[in-house]
Amino acid sequence: MIALLVAVVGTLGTQPPVTAMFCRNAATTIDMNDCLAAEVAKATTVLDHYRKAARARIAADTATSTSVLPAFDAADAQWRRFAEANCSAVYTLWEGGTIRGAVAATCQIRLVRLRTHELWGEWLTNMDSTPPVLPEPVVETGL
Repeated sequence: MIALLVAVVGTLGTQPPVTAMFCRNAATTIDMNDCLAAEVAKATTVLDHYRKAARARIAADTATSTSVLPAFDAADAQWRRFAEANCSAVYTLWEGGTIRGAVAATCQIRLVRLRTHELWGEWLTNMDSTPPVLPEPVVETGL
């Protein structure tokens, strides 16, 4: 934890801790938080779409198996708990500053987008040249 704090503090003078390309026009902390909240909602909507598609595919492909869908749901519930705990910890790290909401929202956006891509790669693509069930989601690294 101390190493993380040292790394974070060491970068404070060199770059902003949040670089949200989609919120460039936010003029105030409130504007930034509102913009990022909207981005969290958008990313979550996309994740929900990919999650539903994955569950539908699992149900269709494993009609004789009673273990895959419950395993998927258990893993997904664990991921949700991890994402909430992780971004809450990030919020706590920045609790003394007004940027804490933006940093936590950026954490949420990043994890949700990564999870969406992971669901696509594991559950919605094929081992052969058959096209995936849904298009590959974009994971922006500029957050």
